[in-house]
Amino acid sequence: MPTRRPLPYPRGIGIVLALWGLPATSVMAAEQDKYAVFVGINDYMEYEDEPGRDLQGAESDALLMREVLIERWGLAEANTLTLLSREATKAAIHLAITEWLASRAGPDDLAIFYFAGHGAQAFDLDGDEPDGLDETLAPTDILANSSANDIRDDDFRMWLSTVPASAVVILDSCHSGTATRGSEMRTRSLERPLPPEDGNEPEAVRQRFDRETMADGGASIVELAGAAPNQSALEGSFPTGDGGIPAQHGAFTTYLVQKLRAATESTTYEEVMAAVAARLLRDDLVQVPQLTGAGAKALFAPGR
Repeated sequence: MPTRRPLPYPRGIGIVLALWGLPATSVMAAEQDKYAVFVGINDYMEYEDEPGRDLQGAESDALLMREVLIERWGLAEANTLTLLSREATKAAIHLAITEWLASRAGPDDLAIFYFAGHGAQAFDLDGDEPDGLDETLAPTDILANSSANDIRDDDFRMWLSTVPASAVVILDSCHSGTATRGSEMRTRSLERPLPPEDGNEPEAVRQRFDRETMADGGASIVELAGAAPNQSALEGSFPTGDGGIPAQHGAFTTYLVQKLRAATESTTYEEVMAAVAARLLRDDLVQVPQLTGAGAKALFAPGR
């Protein structure tokens, strides 16, 4: 099982996987194509617009991340695929990775996958989780009483393995926690009981969280996750853009995009995550960012 390293500072959230071509005005000068899939889900088909169900800032997060990667990091608009809310079914996300991304990103390219939406949990079916639970991403068609449409960590790693390029995964979601009702913030953890697995439930599920990641821990994948498995990823009203007008966004994505705009071609993933963590800490938003893979590598750099 790969080891997810908590950063030496609290805060953060998110997962992104994007790919682009690099214009001469880009921060990056290396010859390398980038291809990116952006997923942002506000509208969950089986849930209503209330904390713990539908979200308010995930779609805008996906568009904000897409914007900064195009404008600042040389991602070609033609090399992007964006799935918002009801477009982002489990089947559509699967095809976006295993067909669209896998057929475009070659061994010398960079693949980026970004997800903003709910995280969830389901009972582990193959015995590879110490706590008996799989961490999952919640597509728009996730079911209230079944895990059939959850994107399990095992599934996600298998899908990514079809992409020959090195990859960056950014997840603005969480896999635990309870919705904060009556607060200015919403959490990105789907509020539902663990669905039964037709007799496959472990006899006893230990009440703790393992250190599993959605990535495989290999050198070819860098994962940025904004919250520890036992924490909530938060969204709320944050000022963004030139006018600083408040809008609904994820806390991690908001500050990550700010740091990506200010970063240079030599800035590393570790440095950006540390800066994001410090900002979240300053704002008293308790999330511990998790970094898996080559964190000392320069942002969106080519090669494995």
